[in-house]
Amino acid sequence: MECNNLGKRYGRLCTTQGHYISSSWIKRNSITTRNNYCVQIFQTKDKYSHCLNAPPEYYYEKLYREIEYFFLHKFQNRENMLAYIKVCNKIIKNEQLDFEYFTKFKTHEFIDIQIIDHCVGFLKLRNQYFIIDRDNEVNDGEFENI
Repeated sequence: MECNNLGKRYGRLCTTQGHYISSSWIKRNSITTRNNYCVQIFQTKDKYSHCLNAPPEYYYEKLYREIEYFFLHKFQNRENMLAYIKVCNKIIKNEQLDFEYFTKFKTHEFIDIQIIDHCVGFLKLRNQYFIIDRDNEVNDGEFENI
């Protein structure tokens, strides 16, 4: 099998809706500014993946990640756009005050960009990253189609 190590990294991705998702790779001079490289993804997981003979039972898991960069990968004459991301550790939910946070990033992984749902914000205070997710605050069913 041939392995080609040439590739092209990208700093921004334009979605089909016209929104731009950046990556931390193009962050300018480490200045704290508005960013949009923190995303929520929906990943399909198998509930019984650790059991060999169990039939698969799939569910969606909501995860938060930080994008390092995008790149184009060609394999068997098919091009895929992938993202190299930082994985956050377990999300802690506070039901009383209705917020979510995590304490650190763990490792890196590759994902297909099709599982990116929307951009979120991470606000770092001391050793905690608070998740600012305003995408689900507005119910689209309340608006009439004009």
